[in-house]
Amino acid sequence: CGIVQGQFRIKKEVSEAELNSLQTEFEELSKRKEVQKAIEKGALLSELFVLSKRYKDASNTCIQMDNLIYPYDRQNGTTSFSLRFLVAKERLRLYTQELNFQRSKTQFDQMNYCMRYMEDKNSYTDDALLVKAQYYQAFGMTEKSLESYEMLLQRCLAEKNDSDREDCFKSMIAYA
Repeated sequence: CGIVQGQFRIKKEVSEAELNSLQTEFEELSKRKEVQKAIEKGALLSELFVLSKRYKDASNTCIQMDNLIYPYDRQNGTTSFSLRFLVAKERLRLYTQELNFQRSKTQFDQMNYCMRYMEDKNSYTDDALLVKAQYYQAFGMTEKSLESYEMLLQRCLAEKNDSDREDCFKSMIAYA
């Protein structure tokens, strides 16, 4: 279950010092062109900005992540679907919180597109299911939201390790 793997960081309140520290780490990783680590840190930062209702900062972080990914892809002659997935997921989270249906729908489609082409999509599935459930719920598609939560629940139930399963359930409840 991706929740257990640390894909979700359930936190309701974030201190200004924590945000500043994460932003500094993100900027340092970006300057050193450690793209994978920078995008992961940027995704966390964006998520926490959204939780703190600092939507402009979350949007700016996503723009900075794009500015890392595109040159990285050109340089390597590939498309980094897993990195693009993280940015689309955070933009989807942002626009869903802002109740901006059109932009949310665009990012929803982008996230699903990236999922189709990712090599290790299984490690991101739980994250995608949770964000999809939030999207569906925010825009009145309750049945689809419940389907996403049910799929996530089934993935948690399939966990072999009791500790992982318990952590998964706790994370789902905390996020709901």
